[in-house]
Amino acid sequence: MEKIDMHVHTTASDGIFTPKEIIEWALKLNLAGIAITDHDTVEGIKEAIETLKDNTDFLLIPGIEFSCLHEGSEVHILGYFIDYENEELNKICRNIKEARKSRALKIIEKLRNKGMDITKDDLVKIGHVESIGRPHIARIMVAKGYVKDMEEAFTKWIGRNRPAYVERYKISIKEAVYYIRKAGGVAVLAHPGLLEEHIDVLDIINLGIDGIEVYHTKHTKEKCEQFEKMAKENDKLVTGGTDFHEPVYACEPHLGKIHIKKQEIEKMLRKL
Repeated sequence: MEKIDMHVHTTASDGIFTPKEIIEWALKLNLAGIAITDHDTVEGIKEAIETLKDNTDFLLIPGIEFSCLHEGSEVHILGYFIDYENEELNKICRNIKEARKSRALKIIEKLRNKGMDITKDDLVKIGHVESIGRPHIARIMVAKGYVKDMEEAFTKWIGRNRPAYVERYKISIKEAVYYIRKAGGVAVLAHPGLLEEHIDVLDIINLGIDGIEVYHTKHTKEKCEQFEKMAKENDKLVTGGTDFHEPVYACEPHLGKIHIKKQEIEKMLRKL
């Protein structure tokens, strides 16, 4: 009952469960809490809070995951314990949202030029999506039979340097840290084990982040040990989560399989 998954996505970005469904699954799986960290948006947090209005034991951490540009590559920065109603935070989220919509339409146009019958209406049918991303388009491609799975959609069509790829507007790491701090939160480097080889984690640490996501679904045991050592040597918070988007093989969600203990949250609150 002390497990807290610090990296969870909902339909507000590219997850497949609504915030309400995520909360229901977390309770069913006996988690002590979760952090909702949708990509470049805080739109899912209010619904999650409302779902928990009669539950005072479960810890819901308002969060966000910013996609940043650093040395020509994408780096993700997580924000925890943010004021999701902060105006500066919401303004940058709105700007990113509009840029995402524009990018999605450009990707669709490229796919149409390759003979795929995908339209703006297909995106609308997805439902309430505040942060449109390539995974949404990949799911449409799978549903229409143009690719066998999402991996093929990315590797063959919409991944970087592929025929339908379109570069996305991103803020810098310093900007992400700024907006997270302005909203009263702490900034954490997400899944450093997935960074491109030329990115130096220590360089990112020196940009003012507060912690490192040591534990992640795609981190090896060796990587976890490496990043935990790095966090301790640099006096940074240690966090971890599944980076949950959808169930593996359509079975029970792996929500909470990667987590931190509730007492670790106390260190984060002291940092705040």
